[in-house]
Amino acid sequence: MKKYHNATKLATRVTISKMEEAPSVEHKEKSKLEFRRATPEDVDEYMALENTMLGNKKYSRSADRSEVLQEFSENEVYLIRKGEQLVGSVEYQMKDADTAYISGLLVHPDFQGTRVAYEAVQLLAERLQGIKRIELVTHPENRQILSISKKMGFKVVQRLENHFGDGEPRLLLVRES
Repeated sequence: MKKYHNATKLATRVTISKMEEAPSVEHKEKSKLEFRRATPEDVDEYMALENTMLGNKKYSRSADRSEVLQEFSENEVYLIRKGEQLVGSVEYQMKDADTAYISGLLVHPDFQGTRVAYEAVQLLAERLQGIKRIELVTHPENRQILSISKKMGFKVVQRLENHFGDGEPRLLLVRES
């Protein structure tokens, strides 16, 4: 199962180096978030982050360790840290040369509302610059990601019933250039 999560807002300056290297994002408030590509050694920490969202119907978490490893191999997954603390993750997948799919965005509950998710979406917007179509799926009650997505030019194109097999509806949002 893929994940689609809460988001908030922040104007940032994003520094992105080579695709293999971890980009960093600096806040206007002079705090710093670090985005680092996830590796198999990060599975336990990633799963612990996912477990902070247990019971949240807006989030569909991975089933087990093997599913997380598969997710890491099929997506570009970035862990988001503030200092030493893991505060979130963001991931995407190229469906084809012209279409990217934002396949996951998770912010630890203690950091929701602190603009981490917005910075993560900004990072992906920079990374996916020039891609003709960007898709994401979110829960219809996830007002924060719906608001951010709208500001970034995404439009709701379809309602998906029980999309992840968890009994919850989702919305497909698309931004085309």
